[in-house]
Amino acid sequence: MTEQRDNPVFLLAKHHGLRIDAIETAWSAALRVKRELRESIGESEILTGDKDSDRSFVVFGSLARNEFTGEGRSDVDWTLLVDGLAMIQDIDLVHELTHLVEEAGHKTPNKTGPFGNLAFSHDLIHQIGGSDDTNANTTQRLLLLLESASLYGDSVRSRVIRNILSRYVLEDESFLNGKHAEHVPRFLLNDVARYWRTMTVDFQTKKRERENKGFALRNVKLRFSRKLLYLAGLITCLSFSIWRDDEDLRTAWDERHSARERGIRLVSYLEKVINTPPLELVSKAFLRLKLEGEATRRFLSSYEGFVRLLSDSVNRDRLENLAPERMASDSLYQEARKLSHEFQSAIGELFLRPESGMLSDLTIKYGVF
Repeated sequence: MTEQRDNPVFLLAKHHGLRIDAIETAWSAALRVKRELRESIGESEILTGDKDSDRSFVVFGSLARNEFTGEGRSDVDWTLLVDGLAMIQDIDLVHELTHLVEEAGHKTPNKTGPFGNLAFSHDLIHQIGGSDDTNANTTQRLLLLLESASLYGDSVRSRVIRNILSRYVLEDESFLNGKHAEHVPRFLLNDVARYWRTMTVDFQTKKRERENKGFALRNVKLRFSRKLLYLAGLITCLSFSIWRDDEDLRTAWDERHSARERGIRLVSYLEKVINTPPLELVSKAFLRLKLEGEATRRFLSSYEGFVRLLSDSVNRDRLENLAPERMASDSLYQEARKLSHEFQSAIGELFLRPESGMLSDLTIKYGVF
């Protein structure tokens, strides 16, 4: 786990002389809550013994991203990931884990959605694209890659992630043969981009299905944390160029390796990258590329504003209950909207303006067209 002194987010803030108290508080809260839940699972012995060696308790959302602002007010999104034979007792484990999370003082997600229930590795690994890749399956797979952490059964989560990444790498022959200088895994990149667009379309669907309930709060999250997921996914796919001097990468592309061995090494590298929380990963890329201008400062300061806004329970409740027709005249929502415009402007400059050099060139070549 990254210590604060080594955390790219805090290093970036220090470089710009920024105070990021809200991000720091949310980061500390996430580490504490994950530790407490991990200990509760261990003490409860809900998941113990050989029969549970192929089960993992995986969390998503702000808790996994280390941006936990809604303690006691927002859901702790989780799933029981099964990488083995399904058993009739699995549903009992789900009920017990639900009670454990609630007893710890947290809300659990609606079980009719992709969280708070069972997820099976077979579908996540084998159903990538095609008619069987449902919305829920895509969501579970991409969030497992982009924002997840295991509080029990880390080896199970890692094994499933490696198998998913193996699909993206080993079946992408153009990437695997290493003939293109940038080495961009387009199979993975296209799925990341597809998921970002899916989130934006689903946002409108949920507005209709939920009769506008929670619309303003979800709108603000879409502008910040959901968009950050896409940025992290993009950085992950471009990291083969951004971190081209990484020793693991240099070894992987050694022509003396067979394609199979190269693939195994590339999957290991990707696993290391995606285990970095999104805000840390994007900040690390900015530091590595020496993107030190005003846009980088605005990127972090606007995200700090977003986290600070959601850290206030009164603000959060106000946005949760704000009707769409009142958003244009609501001062709090307009403040969030202004912050989101600063965030959008900053990432536009960082990812698309020529001054950003390699990052803008790669984004335009692979992320746009």
